[in-house]
Amino acid sequence: MRAVARFTDDVSAMSEPTTGIPNADKPGWWIVPPWPVPASLHEVASHFLRFLPRDDASVTEKLAYYQGYLTAIEAAPTQELKDRCDWRWYEDVRDCIGRCVSLYQDKHAADIQRANRSVRSLPPALRTTPAAPTPQEQAF
Repeated sequence: MRAVARFTDDVSAMSEPTTGIPNADKPGWWIVPPWPVPASLHEVASHFLRFLPRDDASVTEKLAYYQGYLTAIEAAPTQELKDRCDWRWYEDVRDCIGRCVSLYQDKHAADIQRANRSVRSLPPALRTTPAAPTPQEQAF
């Protein structure tokens, strides 16, 4: 079962400073709800894995998820990484998430280009915003 959270549910329940990734497509909802700021690297990674994007999530949501994940693990303390294997895991996870960011940035840019082409294909009369009426036109 996938965990879903609204802003008001999680923020009011937590007393310490938190962070999270709000959902720009659905105001008032989280892509990833807040986690405590002093969370360890493994706690941050575990938290993000609990809130993987749904298969039907938008490109914007997936991009925000992976950008937030990358930022969060890079900001998390690394003192728990004790040996070469730990650091290898960290670097592999960070690189994998970085590739996901690049992938969804490309998809997002393609979506924007596709939308721009759609607008350009409209007849000129539909592409322009009507001018505000002049004072003489407003009188009628």
